[in-house]
Amino acid sequence: MALRPPDPRLADDVVSLRPLAFGDLSAVEAALDDPEITRWFDNGGVSAQDVVDRAASRWEQSEAAEFAIVDAGDCVGSIWLNLGPSDRAGVGYWLLPRARGKGLVTRALLLVSRWAFNELGVERIGLLTDPRNASSLRAANEQDSIGRACSVRGPTSTANASTTCRSRCSRRISRADPRLRVD
Repeated sequence: MALRPPDPRLADDVVSLRPLAFGDLSAVEAALDDPEITRWFDNGGVSAQDVVDRAASRWEQSEAAEFAIVDAGDCVGSIWLNLGPSDRAGVGYWLLPRARGKGLVTRALLLVSRWAFNELGVERIGLLTDPRNASSLRAANEQDSIGRACSVRGPTSTANASTTCRSRCSRRISRADPRLRVD
């Protein structure tokens, strides 16, 4: 059975999330051309169409939930939840320059986390990011949304780390976190 997008759509009074789709190609193209995004992600020469096609396939295969981050009706980023074994998942995201600094990623992280815990039965979510990606860490730390413990795993060498992201910072939240409960 395929993973199904949430119905109703994940949203708060500022941001909404919906599956990444064909209509988001221009936003994905902008992301693939943005130096700050490509600094942390090795796009491996993929096209925007490849990204959107992969997102649909990952939903269908129940491997991941890949969402567009929507602000004022426009796709301004993406957040994905990779589903793993033992009720665990990993989350990643990117945001276009015009949307940065508004707290949208923090809001999206909370929406995805609540959905994963309450609807998918996930017990733990980890955020993997390059430890030098200060803006990504800042978004995860807003309102302490992803927890406090940070440890660097993997090689500590900076050689190629900006494109291969071999060094990672791991932050975790669990279902028991009271900030993630919805009354």
